[in-house]
Amino acid sequence: MNSIDPGSIDTLSAIIESFDPASVIVFTGGASYTTSGAASVVDRALTSRSATYIRNIAPNPDLDTVNEAIARYRSAEPELVVAVGGGSTIDLAKVVNAVAPRSQDARAYILGERPFDGAGAPLVAIPTTSGTGSEATRYAVITVDGEKVPVGDDALLPAHVILDPQLSYSLPPHVTAATGLDALAQAMESMWSVRSDAESIGTASRALQLAVDNIEAVVNR
Repeated sequence: MNSIDPGSIDTLSAIIESFDPASVIVFTGGASYTTSGAASVVDRALTSRSATYIRNIAPNPDLDTVNEAIARYRSAEPELVVAVGGGSTIDLAKVVNAVAPRSQDARAYILGERPFDGAGAPLVAIPTTSGTGSEATRYAVITVDGEKVPVGDDALLPAHVILDPQLSYSLPPHVTAATGLDALAQAMESMWSVRSDAESIGTASRALQLAVDNIEAVVNR
C-alpha cells in the first residue's frame, strides 16, 4: 500500500492505527528527521505506543551497525517498524526487520548463505530524499568487510510507503542535486536493463523526463 502526494505524511497516524501495534521501532537519519517536518508527525502518532528509536543512522551502514540494531530490535519486540530517512536508513530498517526475528547475526543472511523465511513486522517506509528508491524495492545494500553487498529478498519489501515530496523540501541544495541525479541515473539504468519491458521502460522514461525538467529548478529554488 502507498500514500503519495504532498502532505501524505499526515496519513501515518491512520496507518499506525490500522496495524494497532503495542510496540513500534523507528529508524531515523540525521538532521533531516527534524528539518523535514517528519519528526513532529511521527512522534505525535506514537504518543500512545511503546516506541524505540534508532537515530542518526550514518550513510552506508555496515555489519556492525546492523547487528547493533538487531539487538535493539529484539529487545523492543516491535509489532511495527517505521523507517524515516534516505536510502541508508531504509536499507538498514529493511535488513534488520528481516533478520532480527530469526537471528542475532546478520552476516549469513546478507551474504546469501542462509535464506530468509518470510518477513518480519510490517514496515512503513518514509523517504526524505529522492533517488535511492529503497522504499520501492526488495533490495538493500550493506557494507561487509569494506565491500558493499547487495541483499535481495521479498522479506525486505515495505508493507506501506509514504511518499511525500514535501519531506525533501528542506534538503540542502547539494543533497537535492545528488539525490536527483541518482533518480535520473536509476531511470537510465532501468531503460537499459536486459530485464526491461514496455511497462518498466514507460515508467523509466517518465522518471527521466521529470528529472531532466525539474532538477535545476529544485536545486536553485
